Amino acid sequence: MTAPPDPADFAGSMTTPPDADVPGHAPAGGDAREAAAGGARAAGWDRFAASLVGRWEAFATVAPCASVEPVGEATAAIFPASPTRAIFNNALLAPGAADPAATLLALRRAYARAGVARFALWLAADDRAALDACAAAGWRTADTTVAMIAALPAPAPDAAAPTPAPDSAPAPDAAALTPAPDSAPTPDAATPRIEEVATTAEICALNEVAADLLPSWPERTRAYLARDDGGRALSAAVAMRHGDDCALGFVATLPQARRRGIAGRIVARLLADAAADGCTTATLASTAAAERLYRAFGFREIGGMVIVQPL
Repeated sequence: MTAPPDPADFAGSMTTPPDADVPGHAPAGGDAREAAAGGARAAGWDRFAASLVGRWEAFATVAPCASVEPVGEATAAIFPASPTRAIFNNALLAPGAADPAATLLALRRAYARAGVARFALWLAADDRAALDACAAAGWRTADTTVAMIAALPAPAPDAAAPTPAPDSAPAPDAAALTPAPDSAPTPDAATPRIEEVATTAEICALNEVAADLLPSWPERTRAYLARDDGGRALSAAVAMRHGDDCALGFVATLPQARRRGIAGRIVARLLADAAADGCTTATLASTAAAERLYRAFGFREIGGMVIVQPL
């Protein structure tokens, strides 16, 4: 099984105005604004990358023998033990590496020393030098995604909960899920109850990964489930806090429960809780298909990402 992108799907409804001051986004128009947009994208990238690596570090605290360490000019999450080795062996190379070819070789050696044969490397889609080095070394593109960021509004006392949008096809998650498009809405379905949970098994099962993937959630993680009247888990989402950013992941909904706004309600709750906890932004990785939906909810593109693997 290849190491897929980290979980990061979103189907929520926390919105910001089109010209909101969001790291990674600035309004278009004029040289000054274009320059500001470049700086904002860089700031957004730094925040997205820090949260991505922070998630890996958090998962490493509850996985046996796992570590997150610098390797060449990359940061590598090394998970040598099962079952986490099937999911979390990923590395991130920041744009502008001086010698990406040397880093590719160093990553091969570092993972080989840990007994890990399959891993993935995340690159900025416009990092031509790194992409060329990967091609020359025989690495293949395994997936693409889009890094996105949104500002979280300051929580308003007694504010009404935002109206969730219908679920959409999710972005890549821990199991690299690519579900079929949602079925027709079911307006008469009973509204599920949303609860915060401390256990991992049901959320892992909804994401179609091993139920024993994690013995517990790391610190600074809040996990949510939506249940029907019979107690069956219908949808899930997880928030992992890094600094004042909330990274979304493990969002999944049973196929028969889609198009009912369930994931939207879960993520609306998640983001409201994150804002109340002091988070000022949320980050995620999106598929191209889901990007338009995310933009409607205040998320802005930081930049494209290419996920490559050695052959």
